[in-house]
Amino acid sequence: MGEERQPVSPDPNHELLVLLERSGHFLYHRRNGKCGQRRVLILLDRWEREHGAGEGMSQQELQKRLGIQSGSISEILGKMENNGLIRKTRQATDHRKICIFLTDAGREKLERKREENRRQEALLFQHLTAEEQAELRCIMEKLLAGWAEDFGFGKAQTQERKEEASSCGNT
Repeated sequence: MGEERQPVSPDPNHELLVLLERSGHFLYHRRNGKCGQRRVLILLDRWEREHGAGEGMSQQELQKRLGIQSGSISEILGKMENNGLIRKTRQATDHRKICIFLTDAGREKLERKREENRRQEALLFQHLTAEEQAELRCIMEKLLAGWAEDFGFGKAQTQERKEEASSCGNT
């Protein structure tokens, strides 16, 4: 008879990666993918708080901050304008440039989504104690800092991206 094979012990790094991938997959779909419109609302809201409600953000600046192509931003903004979430106007000093403004309906939608996200976040972590949440946060921060150092991941991540990652929800 042949030798009895011993089961191969699983690679703990692979197991962790599989768990992270499953978590990422769940969160991506639970939080509705890339959240393009949500990101626009967040950026315009922040812009208004920093520059005043009368100062719209240029479409070019919005595109730059989102890091997307001009065709993509045009499509997103067109849908948002049709839904009454934003208003677009030509810049007074240069009619070639378009300024984007948040409407009252856009502000209301953003606040509803923020509230929905707060409820979701409480549910997502309800199975962990406060201590476990703090430990997970510490481990994740350490891991992400290492990835930034080793692979350059997240080095250019702005405060907008951090808020979007924590607050992105169904749009």
